[in-house]
Amino acid sequence: MPAVHRVRAILLVLGAVLLAQCSGKEPVDTPVRPTTVLYVGGEGLPIHAQPNEKSELLSTYKHNEAVSVLSKGKEWSEISITIDHSGWAKSELLSDVKEESVSDPSTPRFRVPPTQVYNQSGAHGEIALEASVNTDGDVIDVKTLANTTGSAALEAGNRAEIQKAKFFPMFLKGRGRPFLYEYRVTY
Repeated sequence: MPAVHRVRAILLVLGAVLLAQCSGKEPVDTPVRPTTVLYVGGEGLPIHAQPNEKSELLSTYKHNEAVSVLSKGKEWSEISITIDHSGWAKSELLSDVKEESVSDPSTPRFRVPPTQVYNQSGAHGEIALEASVNTDGDVIDVKTLANTTGSAALEAGNRAEIQKAKFFPMFLKGRGRPFLYEYRVTY
């Protein structure tokens, strides 16, 4: 290649680099990748601009819809809205289980499911609990039906989790009705 062509090629490359630097655009950050995919456990999942309910509402996801979670905290989780935008949602409204479609409207469905209680003691067996649920879908009482694990701590943990759970209200002839829900956990 003659020297004139090499000089011309070098000048073209330098000009392109200089033009790119003078364009005034900030370098683009690589988007944050989701850490996990969870599902909307409530009727809807409001996405806020900041981790508080008074901040601007950016979007709302529907029940059972999958969401990409960037980070999950005790109270608030950061949710990916688009490839380069995120918002904040209440962590308690997220579920790691997608609810199956229920054709029978008399079948209880979780709005906010209980969180899994991990077995750190190595106990084996089953815990069966009965939750009394009011017309609003709130658990108002929990009774132990069986505990074959021998672990009072596992029983107490599962009782606390089902007590925090929320259900979609049940209706009979257009009127809300209380119901009993049997919750079983096997270890």
